[in-house]
Amino acid sequence: MLKAFQYYLLPDQEQKLLLSKFFGCARVVYNRALSQQKLHYSNSYLPYKQLLLDHPESKPKEKVYAIIPTFTLCSSFLKTWKEELPFLKECSAPVLQQSVLHLNTAFNNFFSKKAGFPKYKSKYGDQSISFPQYVYADFKSNRIQIPKLGKVHCILHRRFDGRIKTCTVSRTVTGLYFISILVEDGKELPTSSYNGNAIGLDLGIKDYVTFSDGSKVDNPKYYEKELKKIARLNQILSRQEKGSNNYKKTQHKLAKLAEKVRNKRKDFQHKLSRDIVNKNQVIIVETLAVQEMLENSPTTLSRKIQDAGWSQFVEMLKYKTEWEGKVLVKIGRFEPTSKKCHCCGHLKEDLVLSDRSWKCSNCGTEHDRDVNAAINILNLGLEKAQILGTERTQLKEVEDWAKPDQILSII
Repeated sequence: MLKAFQYYLLPDQEQKLLLSKFFGCARVVYNRALSQQKLHYSNSYLPYKQLLLDHPESKPKEKVYAIIPTFTLCSSFLKTWKEELPFLKECSAPVLQQSVLHLNTAFNNFFSKKAGFPKYKSKYGDQSISFPQYVYADFKSNRIQIPKLGKVHCILHRRFDGRIKTCTVSRTVTGLYFISILVEDGKELPTSSYNGNAIGLDLGIKDYVTFSDGSKVDNPKYYEKELKKIARLNQILSRQEKGSNNYKKTQHKLAKLAEKVRNKRKDFQHKLSRDIVNKNQVIIVETLAVQEMLENSPTTLSRKIQDAGWSQFVEMLKYKTEWEGKVLVKIGRFEPTSKKCHCCGHLKEDLVLSDRSWKCSNCGTEHDRDVNAAINILNLGLEKAQILGTERTQLKEVEDWAKPDQILSII
C-alpha cells in the first residue's frame, strides 16, 4: 500500500541556493519539453489524423503518436539541452527526467479529460521537484539525505516503515519548504465491507455537513472571515508601483493570508473526515458538479462554494475509506434529494434555494430541507450499495470457483 508523508523542511542557506537552482533547471526542462510536444502535436500528429479521416482505407507505414514518448525526450532532447545550457548539468539528472515524466502524465490526463491542456511553468508561485531514488530518512537526528543536497534538517514528526519510492521537495510562495515522501509499506489494502453503520451526507454552505441522523456541522467559512483583510490588502496593492519593494511586501502578506486560510480549511476537513470514517462503515454522498455550479452562480455564491472546498473533502473521505476497508458510495448528481419527501416520495417541484424547510402536501410531514436531502441520499445510496455488494459477492464466488485447486477437486 502506498502512503505519502509530508514534513516541514529546514534547509540552510547553501541548500536553499541549490534548491533554487534545481527548481529553475526543472522548470526550464519542463517548458522546453512542452514546446517540443506542442510542435510535434501540430506538425506531425494533426496532419496524420487528418490523413486518416480523408483516406480511411489507407494504411500509413508508421503510426504517429500524439505526444513524443518520455524515453525519446530524455535520451535525445534532454541530452541536447544539456549541451546548449551547461547549468543544467549542475542539477541531478533524475530530477530533470522526472520533470519530463510529469509533463507526459499531464498530457495523459488531458487526453483522458481529467485535466486541461498543460501550461508553461512560471518562476513565480509554488515550485517543486521530485527525487525518484537515493533518499534516506534518519528519525534519530531529524535529517533527510537528498542527492546533491546532503543531509537536510527536517521535522520528522511521524515515523513510517517501508521503502521510499519517491520524494517531492516543494517551496511555497511564502518561502516555506516541505518534503512529501511516498512510501511502500508492503501491506495490501483491506477488503471493503458493506456490513456496518451507514450514513448519508448532504454538503452545503449554511451547514457544512448535514447527516441523515439529523445532526449538523457548521460551516467555518474561513475565507469569509478574512475577506475584509484580503480586500484591504488588494486595495493597498493596487495603489503601489508594480515591481517595487512595497509591492512585493504586500504580495507576500496576501500570500501568507491565503496560506493561513488554506491550512485552516485543510485541518478542519481532515479532522471531520477522520471522525466520519471512524464512526461509519458505509458513507454515502451526492456527486456535485462544482465547476458548473461556479460558472452558473452569482459572484457571492461562487465565492462561498469555493470556500467550502467540497471536492477536496470528498477526496479525503475516498482515500481514508480505502485505507480502513470501508466504503464510499456516490449517488447521481441529478437525483431530486431536496425536493423529494423521504416519507411518501412526493416531489415538491416549486422548491427554491431560499426555502430551508417545507411541508409535504401529500402526507403533511414537516421537513428540514438539508436533513430530508441527507435521508434521501442515504436511501438511494443503500440501494446502490446493495447492488454493488451483490455484484462483489458474485464476482468473489466466480473467482473462488476458478481457482486451480477448486477445478481439480471438481474434476
